[in-house]
Amino acid sequence: MILTVVKQKILRAFILLAFVFGSLYLIKTSGERGLLSVMSILSGCITLAWIIFSGNNWWILMPVSVAFGGTFLYEYKFYVHEISLIICMIALLPVVALRRKDLPRRGPLPWSFYGLLAVFVINCATSCYMSESQEAASLGSIARAFLQGFWAVLFGVLFYWYGLLKPRLLLSLLYVAFLARAALGIVVAIFEDFFVIPKVGFAFMSATAGVFDFRVTGIQLALIGYVFAQLAKQNLWKMINYGIMIVAVLLVALGGGRVSVGMICSVPLVWGLIQKRIGTLAVICALGLSLIFILNQYPSMLYKFPDTAQRALSMLVAETSTKWMDWHTYNQASDYWHSYLSELGWQRWTQNPMTLILGNRVSSFDETFNAYSVTLEIKAEIAARLGSFESGLWTVLVLVGGAGALLYIGIFYFLLRQPFDLLRKEGIKSPAHAFAFLAIIQLSLWILFCWIAGGFPSYELMMAIFAKAACTDEKSMTVPPQTAELFSAISGKI
Repeated sequence: MILTVVKQKILRAFILLAFVFGSLYLIKTSGERGLLSVMSILSGCITLAWIIFSGNNWWILMPVSVAFGGTFLYEYKFYVHEISLIICMIALLPVVALRRKDLPRRGPLPWSFYGLLAVFVINCATSCYMSESQEAASLGSIARAFLQGFWAVLFGVLFYWYGLLKPRLLLSLLYVAFLARAALGIVVAIFEDFFVIPKVGFAFMSATAGVFDFRVTGIQLALIGYVFAQLAKQNLWKMINYGIMIVAVLLVALGGGRVSVGMICSVPLVWGLIQKRIGTLAVICALGLSLIFILNQYPSMLYKFPDTAQRALSMLVAETSTKWMDWHTYNQASDYWHSYLSELGWQRWTQNPMTLILGNRVSSFDETFNAYSVTLEIKAEIAARLGSFESGLWTVLVLVGGAGALLYIGIFYFLLRQPFDLLRKEGIKSPAHAFAFLAIIQLSLWILFCWIAGGFPSYELMMAIFAKAACTDEKSMTVPPQTAELFSAISGKI
């Protein structure tokens, strides 16, 4: 006992000395070279400390980084969630090595997870091998096309086996991350490029995308705001969260995305269908039709809004009502771009029986895309060869084929079957129910609009993993451990 206390005191003294000498070194360096010169050292120390001391929280960086976003602009471009995935995997090693007894017991994963991982690896390796250039930049652009879908599957497998979920904490972190991202977007809209840090080489997502980032942030913030309003026990907090939800809906319109407006309008319809509330659906449809009728009767009202809001809301106005206006004329290029990309996606997917099953290979980025005189058709062909279809449907079918699409279906069926039953029967009553709501709504929106927007259902898959884990863990707390293990084993084999 005395020896243990002595060891703890020695460890604390060592940590204190390291902190003191480290602080003195950083102060000296910042005084000689400037404050920004120590950012790389400080970030490295924080990363190392996280890897050592995070323990069972090894995975938290991943969803937070996905929610907040950002890009590191060094010699090559790296997204925050890509770096977070590497950090999470390294931080997981001590957890696996120590074989902690408090790791979750959730039963086996279906083979579709590992099958999809294999498809990603094989297709990526094939594309890299057949690439005309073996330079790092060329291979990096190829690998990133597949990494956009691969990271969620890999993280899902690791989290399912080794992640201890704290639903309330994670919901709060996601809420804060999206709130901060939206706030930065508002500030950036006023002070353009204010949040770019050249010497550090980092740009916030809002600084990169501008107001267009509201297309993503607004929808996510509205959904989480609604969830917290449902979970809140006091009327004051309910009002605050509903207020945030309303502001987030307005931000979606300011983002300028016509599809985003369609998505946010579809959310109450999907939720009403899940809850089987016919009266609520009738009211929602009546309000929506009334808004569309008013806008078509008085389309000039949209000119009172900012340009991006005019473009976003123009999808609710028929072209016959606006012959004397220019919204649909401005949108013709965008409509043609998406239409042509869809044609190229169909051609690449159905090129031969092999591409139909396993998908087509990806080519490296062609600098011709940025040429001044390049046509829209050539840009679309370059984007198609790179696997960038701006459509979830063609991204999946072209890059991983029909086999990959079937594997995705199997994965989501395994993950969301239990959360869907729980949500349909009980509504939103706990953080586990909240994750079920977020995952099912997200996947529903992806399915409804994958033909015109999106990419791999990666965020949707991550939220489905959390929903499955939350519901499984909650169920295991209400039944004896042996019964819970048996239930998890049976459900994993079905």
